[in-house]
Amino acid sequence: MSSNVINHRISEDVDTDNSLKRVLMDRFIPIHASSKNFKLHHELINDENEHSHAHDSKRNYQNLLLNILADSNRELDKTCKNIKTGKKNKILHYTSNDKNKKGEINLDFTSESLSMSNIKKNKYSFNKKEIRILEAPCLSDSFYHNPISFRQNDSLGVALANYVYLFQQHSNSTKHIFSLPENNIVSTLLFNPKVVDLMGVSSVTGEILLLDIVSGKALRKYNERLDDRISTLEWNENILLNGSKCGDITFRDIREKDDHYAKLKYHDQEVCSIKFNPFNSNYLVSGGNDNKIYLYDIRTMKSIYCHQEHIAAVKALAWSNTKSSQFVSGGGVGDQIIYSRDMFDSTLIKSKAVSSQVCNLQYTSDGLILSSQGYPLNHLEIFDPNSLESLVRFQGHTKRVLYLTMSLDQNTAVSGSSDQTLR
Repeated sequence: MSSNVINHRISEDVDTDNSLKRVLMDRFIPIHASSKNFKLHHELINDENEHSHAHDSKRNYQNLLLNILADSNRELDKTCKNIKTGKKNKILHYTSNDKNKKGEINLDFTSESLSMSNIKKNKYSFNKKEIRILEAPCLSDSFYHNPISFRQNDSLGVALANYVYLFQQHSNSTKHIFSLPENNIVSTLLFNPKVVDLMGVSSVTGEILLLDIVSGKALRKYNERLDDRISTLEWNENILLNGSKCGDITFRDIREKDDHYAKLKYHDQEVCSIKFNPFNSNYLVSGGNDNKIYLYDIRTMKSIYCHQEHIAAVKALAWSNTKSSQFVSGGGVGDQIIYSRDMFDSTLIKSKAVSSQVCNLQYTSDGLILSSQGYPLNHLEIFDPNSLESLVRFQGHTKRVLYLTMSLDQNTAVSGSSDQTLR
C-alpha cells in the first residue's frame, strides 16, 4: 500500500466509520457518557473461589473506584443537562489568576503587548500566566470545530453544545444569544469583521445561519448536505465561505437570494481551514484532512498550487500580517511540523518540528507567530516569524488546546480547550 493511501486514512478525530483511521492516533479522548457506563457488575469482580483477606480488600477497592467514577460522571452529566435545560450554571464564569488580585487585572491586556524596540533588541517580555480564565462547561472536544470568535476587541462569541453566548470582558457579563435544537451542535462560529453584529454559525448537521446578535434572530439559513458537518467559516466582507466534511468550499453572497454562487472541489476529505490573504483577497488558502494545502485565485476559481509536505490533517493556517505573500501551516498529531511558505514561488522558507499536534496558528500585532497545540504538550507557543525559533510557551491548559481566536487589533488571544476552560 502506498504511503499516500495510508496518510489519507489518518483522521484527527474519531467521528469516522473507517476503523483504519483509528491507527496511531492520540485523539481518542473518551466521551463523557452517562453514568450507565459505570454500572457495577459485581460478577466481573467477584470470585467465588477466592475468600482471602487480600482479595476482599481488592474487591472493596474496585467497588470504591467504580462508585467514584460513577459519581464523577453523574456530576458532568448534571452540568451539561443544566445547559440544555437553561438551569442556572457557571457559564463563562470569570476567574482571575491566582497570583493576581481582582483589582490588579489589566483589562486592556497591555501587559501582553510587545514594543518594537524589544523585538529589535531581541529582548522579549511576556506575562506567561493567563490574566483571565472562563469556565466553559460542555465546550466541544473536536479537532474539527471552531466554537470561539472575537467580536472586535472587547466581546467574545462562544458556542457550548447547541447554545451560543456572548461574553463582554469590560463588564464580565455573559449573555445567551441563540440556541439550536437540542439534537444539534454548533460546530463553528465567526463574526463578520466589518459588520460587528453579524455572526456566521454552522452546525454538525450542515446548517449555516446568519445571526443578528442584537436581536438574537437568524436572518437567513443555508443548508449543505444532510449531516455534512461544517468545519470552518471565513468572511470576505459580504462573502461567506464554508468548508464541509465532503471536501467542498462553498461561496455565498449574503446580499443575493441564491443559496450559493460557486464551489471549489479540490480536497478529497474534510476542509479544516480557509483563510483569505489580508493584503489581497483574490487569494485564498485551504487546509484539509487529506493532508493537503491548496492555494487559489478566486478570480478564476482555480487552484494555483497544492502543497503536500504535511502527513496529517492541516487545520492550522495563517497569513503573515507583515509580508503579503507569506503564510504558515501546521500539521496534526501525525505530522507536528510548522511550515513557512511564499505563495508566489511555492518555495518552503522554513520548517519547525514542535513535537505536538498543531491545532491553530495566528499572527500577533508585532508579527510574531502564536500557535495552540494539542497532544502531548497541550500549550500555546510563540515563534519568531523569520527563524521559527521558540520564544515563549504558555502553560495552564490540562488538555488539548484545540481553539484559538485573536482580537482584530491582534493584541488579545483567547484559547479554548477540552479541559472546559477559556484562557
